[in-house]
Amino acid sequence: MIVLNYDKIKEVYAKKGYVFYDTGNFNLNIGFIRESDEFTDHLTDTFFIAYRDELGIKRCLYYPATTKAGISPALLNPKIIAGMKGIAVIVPNQYRGAFQFVDSYVGWLKYPYFQQIKPVDVYRDPNGDTHIDKAQKQSGLFGVNIHRMSGIGMIAGILANWSEGCSGMGELDWRKFLPVIRESVKRYGTIFTSTWLELKDI
Repeated sequence: MIVLNYDKIKEVYAKKGYVFYDTGNFNLNIGFIRESDEFTDHLTDTFFIAYRDELGIKRCLYYPATTKAGISPALLNPKIIAGMKGIAVIVPNQYRGAFQFVDSYVGWLKYPYFQQIKPVDVYRDPNGDTHIDKAQKQSGLFGVNIHRMSGIGMIAGILANWSEGCSGMGELDWRKFLPVIRESVKRYGTIFTSTWLELKDI
């Protein structure tokens, strides 16, 4: 996991032409950095939130995360999804207003998460190996959510089928930033933008 700060993320967003929310307290910049194109079954990427706190002070939280599927049958023996064979891997980009925060401990996962509500681009990796294949792309609603990647009270062990295209981090880290998300929801609502970067962008 790399070391990040507010100004570095703002600089990267500017270079990429992405929107960076720099006004308003708890106006969150949420994103991931894909640090390799290998499916490793571990948290080998980084999740971050850059924002200004209640005093307007710049803050940056970041945690080990994954932007890739775990090693599971869905990866090794891929099926045809929406007319295209392969596991989903979100294409690095900024997806504005594409996720809604669901603050609930009932229903899916029985834990708060970000639900995909607008189309995103994904690679469809069809060959069952452990390297991202970028030859096939697809856009749509695929349920590639952002959520915890471990049981309650755990950082994360083996990902396995915790992710079949979703992104996220261990539950112990997830609960650390939930108060920040909830504070943002009070001010701006439940719809969020999320950005996927690559290590070369940093």
